[in-house]
Amino acid sequence: MRLNDTLTNKAMKYFEIYNVEMNEETNILKITKDSKRARFGVKMVVHLRFRSTEAMHEYFVKTWVASMEKQQAYEKAKAAAKASAVNPFKVGDLMYDSWGYDQTNIDFFQVVEVGKKSVKVRKISQNYVKSAGMDCEYVSPAVDQFISEPILKMVKVYVGDQTGTVSICIGGLMKYTQGEKGVYQSHYA
Repeated sequence: MRLNDTLTNKAMKYFEIYNVEMNEETNILKITKDSKRARFGVKMVVHLRFRSTEAMHEYFVKTWVASMEKQQAYEKAKAAAKASAVNPFKVGDLMYDSWGYDQTNIDFFQVVEVGKKSVKVRKISQNYVKSAGMDCEYVSPAVDQFISEPILKMVKVYVGDQTGTVSICIGGLMKYTQGEKGVYQSHYA
């Protein structure tokens, strides 16, 4: 199988984007891409040795080009999802952030202003719900008890790789849906 016989227009366009080197004596395939961020200005994408020239050509046409086509389809779907996404948050929505190393700290936020692709949130106090053992408890947000000035947060759109599901979130914050049950918090230190 010769490479020229199997190349299609789909595969040919990658020669414009990537530097493809197929050494038919050593059966080594190198695919690189120019990159300003790379140490030597070139990013290594593929560097593989094959048992035969035919296997190398088959890998390039059937596997690598197919994976690039799949990646491009994903990027198009992601761009379309981002373009058509509508900010689902509204004033009064409750959000929280969970953080800590040896303990779990919870910060609550309330949405106070909604823009097209952003929201402004303010940190709010928390209410004790119930004990969860020594130095831990469940807490819930104290609505409208603000303890900070407004913070601008961008709304992010994520598209699932395999499922194609779209999820929209505010960078780092989770929507509070626990109701009166509360969220676990610990403070051992």
